[in-house]
Amino acid sequence: LGQVAAIQEDASVIMRVRMNKVDDASLYWRGIVLDHFDGESWKNTRGSQANGNYRKTLPGREVWQTIYLDPYGNRYLFALDKPLSVRAPETAKSGDLTYALPKTITRKLKYEAFSVVSDTLPENDIDRDRYLQVPETGMERIRKLAHGLAAGKSREKTAAAIMHFLRNGEYNYSLSNLPVSRAPLNDSLFQHKSGNCEYFAPAMAVLLLLAGVPPRLVGGYRGGFYNEAGGYYLVPERNAHVWVVAYFDHRGWVRM
Repeated sequence: LGQVAAIQEDASVIMRVRMNKVDDASLYWRGIVLDHFDGESWKNTRGSQANGNYRKTLPGREVWQTIYLDPYGNRYLFALDKPLSVRAPETAKSGDLTYALPKTITRKLKYEAFSVVSDTLPENDIDRDRYLQVPETGMERIRKLAHGLAAGKSREKTAAAIMHFLRNGEYNYSLSNLPVSRAPLNDSLFQHKSGNCEYFAPAMAVLLLLAGVPPRLVGGYRGGFYNEAGGYYLVPERNAHVWVVAYFDHRGWVRM
């Protein structure tokens, strides 16, 4: 925690995406999915059960993209959420619709992607035990808060209550003076009460986890600037974003 804030102050360009213009609310560029919390940080276990073949089950607008990605020190490729395919040499696809190269991207890369614009990713019969693993210690105060927000509510209403608590409570958005202690989530929730998406998204995910709602974190970018003459989006580094998806029965993973 604390690294995304530096990226969000960087005005340089991470990628240009040639595509038709879409509604701004659909501009989520998926890069990595984090599905396991070990008490200190979220990790990608690449353990999704789904095979990622959603073409027949995922309704929404279909969008082709040609992406020009600048080198940024990692190996994950970005594409409009939900990317069903990415055409780039040596690309490995995961069931959570993420794509990665075998090595860090060290030069400008051009590739194509095909996405369906949707806020939901259908998936049935997930391994709840895996997604709901909870650290044994250090969660007592957050656990009490989660149970209070979830009391007597369905999973959907629990998620809505947690979002309302974080969005309309005593919290402020900030890129400075962020807690980087050994317990940053506790500090940001109960002491500093400020942060950016890098703090609020993990906070919501942990609250969901402790309330019995399977969560994931998705890292990538949000938004962009459309060049009408050139027909492409320009996405700056400062649009780096982390968001939450929650699993609900009979629906799948829903972006919160």
